[in-house]
Amino acid sequence: MAVALLREILIAHFYGTSVEVEIFRVAYALPNFISFSVATAFTSAAVPIIIRSQAKEQDQDTIFSLNILVIVFVIFITSLGILSGSQQAKIFAPGFSGSDLQQLTYHIKASWLMFFFIGLTFTMRSSLQANGVIWPGASNNIIKAGVYVLVFALGLLFTNNNFNLTWLTSLAVASGLIILLVHFIACYIHNINVWKIKKIIPKPILFGMVIALSSTFIFQILNIIPVFLDRRYASQIAQGVIASLDYSYAIIIAIGSLLGASFNMVVLPKMVTLFETKASWLQFKKIVMAAIAIISITIISGIVIGYFSEPVVRTLFMRGAFSEQSVYLTSDILSWQALGMGFMVASTMATQILVIFKMFRQLIIVGLSKIAFKILSLMLLIPMYNVKGFGVSFFLVEGITFLLLAILVFRKIKG
Repeated sequence: MAVALLREILIAHFYGTSVEVEIFRVAYALPNFISFSVATAFTSAAVPIIIRSQAKEQDQDTIFSLNILVIVFVIFITSLGILSGSQQAKIFAPGFSGSDLQQLTYHIKASWLMFFFIGLTFTMRSSLQANGVIWPGASNNIIKAGVYVLVFALGLLFTNNNFNLTWLTSLAVASGLIILLVHFIACYIHNINVWKIKKIIPKPILFGMVIALSSTFIFQILNIIPVFLDRRYASQIAQGVIASLDYSYAIIIAIGSLLGASFNMVVLPKMVTLFETKASWLQFKKIVMAAIAIISITIISGIVIGYFSEPVVRTLFMRGAFSEQSVYLTSDILSWQALGMGFMVASTMATQILVIFKMFRQLIIVGLSKIAFKILSLMLLIPMYNVKGFGVSFFLVEGITFLLLAILVFRKIKG
C-alpha cells in the first residue's frame, strides 16, 4: 500500500493532471485491470482445482494442462489487445482527438506487453499459492509500483525531472517482465515446474476447468467495466477529470488491495480445504471473524478518508505539477468514493466464496447487473453532482453489488 501510494505521489509531482498522464491512465488501465482481474479469477478457480488434484496425486498433470490453457489465452488476449488499440482509444476516451488520440493508440498497444509478461505467471502463481507460498503473487503490486518509485526517486535526485509519456509506459512493461522473472525464481526455489511436459488430463475434467476459468474470468471482466465507464464519461467533461478520478481510485485501491486481496491470498487455500473436508462451523469461525474484522476496518477507514478527503489529497499529492484545482477535483470524487471501499472489499470476499461453490452463472448475472446500475447511476448523477457524481455512483453501485452477492452467499449457506 505504501509503495503504491508513493508511486501516485511521484506521478502527481511530475505530471499533475496533464494530458500526458491522462493518456497513460487510459492506455495502462485495461491491460493492468485485466492482468489483475485475470490473476484473481484464475487463482480463485485454479487453486481449488490444484488442491483437489493433489489429493489424487494428479497435480502435475493438472498444472501442465492449466499452463497450456494459460499460454493460449495470454497470446490470444495480447494479440487482440494490440490489434484493437485504435478501437480501444475511441471507446474508452471519446473526448480525445488528433495527436492525443494517436499517442493514446500507440501507448495502448505498448501497454499490452505488460499483460503478456504478467499473464505467463498465472499458473506459477496458482501452483505456488496452492502450496502455501503467497509472496510471489503478493509482490506483484509492490513490483509494479516499486519500478516507478525507484526511477522517479532517482530522477528527483540526479536529473532535471525531464520525464515524458514514454517513461510511464516503458516502466509498466519493465515491471511486467520483472514480475515474470520473480515467479520463475520462486518456482525454482520451491521446486515447482509448470513447464514440465506431462499428459493432458481427461477431456471431461479439462472441460470443467475451462468452464470454471472462463466463467470466473467473464465475471471479473464484467466487474471492471464500470471503471471504464467512469473514464469514458470523464473524458467528455474536462481535461484533468480522468487523472483526478484515477488518483482517487489509487487511494481506495491501495487500501482495498492490502486488506481484501491479501485476505483472499492467505485464506482461500484454507477455505477450499475446509469446504472439501466438510469442516464444522467452529473451524470456519476464525475465518468469518477475520473477514468481519477486515470489512469493519475498511468501512471505518473509508468514512475517515471520505470526511477528510481534501486534507488527505492535499497531503499526498499537493506538490510539483499537482495544482490547487486538481486537489478540489480529486477530493470531490474521493469524498464519496471512499465510502464505497468497505463494500468493494466485502464483494471481493463474497465472490471467492461463490467461486468455491461453483456459482458461476450467478456471478455473471451479478456482473451484468452491476454494469446496468453503473450506466444508470452515471446518467442520473453526473448532471446532478458533476465530478462528485463519480464518487456517489461508486458508493451506490458497490453497495448494491455487495448486497446481491451477500444474498447469494446467504441462500447457498442456508440451503
